[in-house]
Amino acid sequence: MRLREAGPRGTEARAVLASGLAILGLVLSQFAWVRPTNFGGYDEWLIFWLSSKGLVSQPHANRPLNLIWTVPGWWLSPDRILGYHVLHVLYLALSGLAVCWLVRRLLPGDPLLAHLAGVFAACWAPSDMGRLSSVQMSMYSGSTFGSLAAVVLLVESWRRGSRVVLVLSVLLAWAAVRGYEATLPALVVAVLAIRPGHGGPMASRALWAAGWTGGLLIADGAVIVPLVAGSAEPTYQGEVWGGMDLHLGRILARLARQYSLHLTPALAPGRDEIRSAAAALSGAVFLLGFSLAPGLRSEGGDGRRSRLASIAAAGLAIAGLGYGTVVLSAAQVGATRMQFLSAPGIALFLAAVIRLLAGVAPARWRRGLTVLLATWVAAVAGGRTQAMQRAWDGISAYPSQRDTLEQLTTLAPDLEPGTLVILVDESRSWPTTFGFRHAVELLYGGRATGYVWGAWDLLYPTEVRAEGVTTVPWPSLQRSWGERTSFHPHGSLVVVRLDRQRRLSLAEAWPPELPAPAGGASYAPARRILPLRREIRERALLVPPSWPGRPL
Repeated sequence: MRLREAGPRGTEARAVLASGLAILGLVLSQFAWVRPTNFGGYDEWLIFWLSSKGLVSQPHANRPLNLIWTVPGWWLSPDRILGYHVLHVLYLALSGLAVCWLVRRLLPGDPLLAHLAGVFAACWAPSDMGRLSSVQMSMYSGSTFGSLAAVVLLVESWRRGSRVVLVLSVLLAWAAVRGYEATLPALVVAVLAIRPGHGGPMASRALWAAGWTGGLLIADGAVIVPLVAGSAEPTYQGEVWGGMDLHLGRILARLARQYSLHLTPALAPGRDEIRSAAAALSGAVFLLGFSLAPGLRSEGGDGRRSRLASIAAAGLAIAGLGYGTVVLSAAQVGATRMQFLSAPGIALFLAAVIRLLAGVAPARWRRGLTVLLATWVAAVAGGRTQAMQRAWDGISAYPSQRDTLEQLTTLAPDLEPGTLVILVDESRSWPTTFGFRHAVELLYGGRATGYVWGAWDLLYPTEVRAEGVTTVPWPSLQRSWGERTSFHPHGSLVVVRLDRQRRLSLAEAWPPELPAPAGGASYAPARRILPLRREIRERALLVPPSWPGRPL
C-alpha cells in the first residue's frame, strides 16, 4: 500500500543538495584549524587496537556496537590517524544535512528555517572541546548521525508507506542505541514525527508507531535493566560516572548548566575569538553558502511568532533529551561530549529565535537581519573552534605519547614474544594502563604488551609481586575481546623509565620503586630486545598527519 507519492521534487532535492554543500563548506572552514592529533590520552590507542581487529564492542560499557561508527576511520586510512578525522568531519556535515532534511519534511514550506537549523546543527558546539578530538569522538559524531539518519528513514517510511524502510529505520535506531545509550531519549520521542496529515490513516500510524517503539523497547531493556539491577562485574559507568543522582533540583541545575554552556557563547564571545581569522572565514563561507542556496530569498513558511516560539521551545526540549542520560548521573560534567546529541535541538532553537528577532524589524529589513544574525553565529562558531584548538595545542597527549613510543621502538626495535614492557612514567604522559598496553601490542605486532606502573589500571587490573606480574582483564573483556589472564615472570620483563623531560631509558637493573623480585629471579631486559626483521605497518601511526596542508 502506498500512502503518498515517494521522493522529493527535483527542485527540492537540488535545494537540499545546495544546503548540504553549504553545511560541508562551513564544517571544513572550522576544521581547517583543527589537528587530527588532539588526543585526550585515554582511549585513542585502544581504539586503534580495536579498529585493527575489526572489533566494535565496548563490553565493559554495555555498548556492543560502540565503535561501529569509528572503525571505518581505520578502513579509510589503515594504520593512519587521518581517516578518523575525515570520517568525523563527514559525520558532522551529514548530521547537519539530516537536520535540514527533517525540518523540510516536518515543517514544509519554510526552507529558510531548515537551512539555518542544518547549518547550526553542524557547526554550533561552542564549548565542546571533545568535538575537536576526532579519533575518540568519531563514535559520538557517528552516533549522532546514525540516530538522525534513523529518524530520517522513519519519516520517509511514513510518507512513502514503506514497511521495508520502517524496518531499516528501526534497525538503525537500535544500532545507534546499542552503540551509545544516550541516543535513546531523543529516539523514543521521534515517534511524534509520525503525524496525521503527513502520511496514511490513523490505523497505519498506529502500526508505524508500534513498530518504532517496539524496536526501541528492546534496546531500552538492554540498556536500563543492567543499570537498575546492577552488575556483579565492574563496568565503565560504575567506575567513571559514579552512579545515578535522581534528585530533581540537582538534575535541573546540571541541565541548566549545559544549556548555558551551549548558548551563552553566542551572546558573549571572547574579543579575540570574534576578531580571529577563523571567525572571518566561517562567516564568509556561511554567506557564500547562503547566497548560492536556492529558495532562501524570502522567509517563507508561517512566520507567526507563536509558531516560531513553539519551534524554539521544541528545540530546547530536544536538546534536553540529548543531554539527558548524562545529567542524570552524579558526576559533574562540563561541555565535553555533551554538544553532539543536543546540537540538533539547539540548532532548531537558534534558527527559530533568529527568525523571531528578525520578525520584529520592518519587513524590508527582515531578510538582512536574519542573514546578519546567522552569520554572527557561524563566525562565533569558527572563532571558538580556533580558540579551543589553541587550548588543545597545550594539552594534547599525542606529542608526549608519540615521543614515548618512538623512543621505545628505537631502544627496542623488536621484542621476544611474550614480553611485558613496564613503563615507569615520571612525566605522567600515560594516565591509564590500557592505553599503553594496546599501543605496545600494536607497535610490536602482538608479540609484546605493556603496563604503566602506578597508572589507573581500569579494564586490566595488574599486580606486580615478587614472583612476577599478573594481569586479570575484566570478565567482559575476556568474553568479548578474547583477553586472558596473564602471568609474566621477571625474565620476560623489560622496564623502561620516562623522566619528566620525556626522555626514555632502559632500566638495566631492577627499579627500586617496584616490588623486589623473589630470590633467584632473573631480570635481564637486554636479552628480550631483538633487531627488527619484519614489517610492522601499525608504526605508521607514529607519523604525524597533515590536515589539510597543516604539518602537525
